[in-house]
Amino acid sequence: MTLTNVSKRSMQLRFLPQPADGPFGHGHSTCSAGLAPHESCWVTVWFRPTHWGPATGRLVYALDGSSSNAFQIRLIGEAHQPPL
Repeated sequence: MTLTNVSKRSMQLRFLPQPADGPFGHGHSTCSAGLAPHESCWVTVWFRPTHWGPATGRLVYALDGSSSNAFQIRLIGEAHQPPL
């Protein structure tokens, strides 16, 4: 997943683990150093379903280290049973 700072100021991003993340999580990220204006970084997002069918979750990030200044990314995935 690519995140882009579309503002005119630099900012820091911090992942905030949530109990409602579902079967999703994030792995390696290039976003830890902060983002200058119009700069992008990327995050590896994984999906580890615990049952067949659709699943939803979210990843929540804080801007500049403040949970009151957070945004969430909604995720949707679907696990299919392999054919026998």
